Order: sequence, then C-alpha cells, then structure tokens
Amino acid sequence: MSIIQLLSYVIAKASVTIFAGALVFNQFLGVGFWEGAIILVIVTGVYTIFGGLHAVMYTEAIQAFVY
Repeated sequence: MSIIQLLSYVIAKASVTIFAGALVFNQFLGVGFWEGAIILVIVTGVYTIFGGLHAVMYTEAIQAFVY
C-alpha cells in the first residue's frame, strides 16, 4: 500500500511541476503548452544527466545568496 501512495505522490508532484512550468513558458515566452512541457522535461533531463550532484551543489550555493 505504501508503494502505491509513494508512486501516486511522485506522479502527482511531477505532473503539477511540469504543468506549472509549461504555463510559464506559455505566458512569458509565447511557446505552446505542450512544446513548453516537452522543453522543460528535456532541459531538466539534460541538466540532471550531465550535471548530477555537481550542478545541484552550484544551484544550492547560488540560492543561499539569493535567499
């Protein structure tokens, strides 16, 4: 039962994040909704694959100064 809850949470969170990102692309850049969603998924995937933990470390360091 907890596996189902965990999967439901992950899918729901990813869906909302992609939806919100696609709306931002649509409203600010004029990119279509589905194109924005695909761009967001590809950029996130490439960032994760090539950057990994190293990229997360830099992002956290920058956010520490911004916050």
